[in-house]
Amino acid sequence: MNNRNKILSISLLILFFSIQNIFASQNLKVGKDYVVTENLRLRTSKFNGNKIVCVLKAGAKVRVLKIGEKEVIDEIESNWVFVEVQKDAKNIKDEVVKYGVVGWCFAGYLANTNQSKNIPNYANANGSIISTSDNIIKRKHIQNITIGDLAEESERIVYSDVNESKILYTLQDNDEIQIKEIWYIKYAENEKAFVNIKVKDFNGFIKLLNDPYENNQFEILEKITVGKKTWTVRKLQQMLAVWAKNDTVELRDAPGLEGTNVIGQVPASYRNGNNQINLEIEAITEEKDLKQTNDNWIRVTYDGKTGWVYGYYLSAERGGPQYLIPNDVLDFEFGWY
Repeated sequence: MNNRNKILSISLLILFFSIQNIFASQNLKVGKDYVVTENLRLRTSKFNGNKIVCVLKAGAKVRVLKIGEKEVIDEIESNWVFVEVQKDAKNIKDEVVKYGVVGWCFAGYLANTNQSKNIPNYANANGSIISTSDNIIKRKHIQNITIGDLAEESERIVYSDVNESKILYTLQDNDEIQIKEIWYIKYAENEKAFVNIKVKDFNGFIKLLNDPYENNQFEILEKITVGKKTWTVRKLQQMLAVWAKNDTVELRDAPGLEGTNVIGQVPASYRNGNNQINLEIEAITEEKDLKQTNDNWIRVTYDGKTGWVYGYYLSAERGGPQYLIPNDVLDFEFGWY
């Protein structure tokens, strides 16, 4: 191949990847998977200059959870996106990056790919998928709730079906509802979630404000055994602030204090001149640590290290339950304050 043809081939290759990047940025959708086209930094927040969570190797798959502002980097215009790392991803050291690690990256280096066909594991308990179609996901969810002052007017209407064809009943304070299933419905860009319930002699549907199982919240990710203790690790995506009397909080290589090692330190909010320190949470232990203050262990990735922080030192800067566990979310949505 002569030099002219080589230059032409290289130019066409560069153009191909540029078109891929533009196409990806123009078709960004929440809930869609993309593949990393070049080694890509995952950051704690939007824009260059923020702490690096990890550097993903080209070929890693990520799922877009939020779409942020546009920016031009390396002459590529695209959005910053908040993503979740999918299974079998690796970093530039060729180490496996845990499924569920989250962070912000520049979408200009993402390209379209096939959607991951991950069947979430809920051990046949709440959250287990009963059936799916093009438009509807039905999940098992068994829970009894007493209606209280937190239930909004729209959440007190019991419909005959998910099309809201007929009102069967309007819930009153202290009514007992039996939740049987949760339905997530999507038509075009319109998304809805309903609980299938029984109240008195009525079987019907109540519209939810949000889907408590969005992106398979609270699915089982793995089990970790440390000594004689086995921890069930479940996905939990939310933001919590770090609060402690000491300047830092320990980041450990596994849940619990016994048989685990400190692998890093997370600074506490408003200590040593820090502002509020917020962490993007990735996972939570189903079990509480009874040897401590009866709280859960929380998985985060901080300063390039994925580890565990004790939940006692983390706080939700909002109303509602500390952890967005589906049962707790529904208790707060329908119950008493």
